[in-house]
Amino acid sequence: MIGRLRAPQADGGVLCEPPRAAWTDLVRHSVAMQTETTKREHRREFLNAARAYHRHLGEPISEADPDAPLLMGGHQPELFHPGVWAKNFALAGLARQVRGTVVNLIVDQDLLKTPTLKIPVFGTPVRSETIAYDAVAPVQPYELRRLADAHQFAHFPARVKHLSADWPFTPLLHSCWPASDATEAV
Repeated sequence: MIGRLRAPQADGGVLCEPPRAAWTDLVRHSVAMQTETTKREHRREFLNAARAYHRHLGEPISEADPDAPLLMGGHQPELFHPGVWAKNFALAGLARQVRGTVVNLIVDQDLLKTPTLKIPVFGTPVRSETIAYDAVAPVQPYELRRLADAHQFAHFPARVKHLSADWPFTPLLHSCWPASDATEAV
């Protein structure tokens, strides 16, 4: 059993349990524990369901080997923080190493209560401001929520820009947000 885990306090610190060096062996051990019939049938069924889901949404999906390990990751269906990105990059690297396929699952069916993000504002003291990226609408699960205000969504980066002007880096928000097409989400 794992003892109590605590997030690192230092900038750039990483909490990784089990240690990265053990991942490849853990995947190989997991694959070895499954029968050949179970592996093929369940993976093929899973991958076919994933393809059907993406086809229904009109999204591309790459071909995956049903005999390769499936590596699962996931997060709540919300905009995520750098720790989730790090997890996704780590899974992609492990998948390359073991010739596996990464699957991202929505691990909760959380309700979108308020369409906002907390933006850190550097100063003394450091504080956060809550900025809306969409209008308030009836509470629904993330995957059912439709965009209520395309104008507010499209202009969200401009409203954040003045808060991030003093940051020692340029947030991805300013380059990635325009790639989303608010008119298709309405």
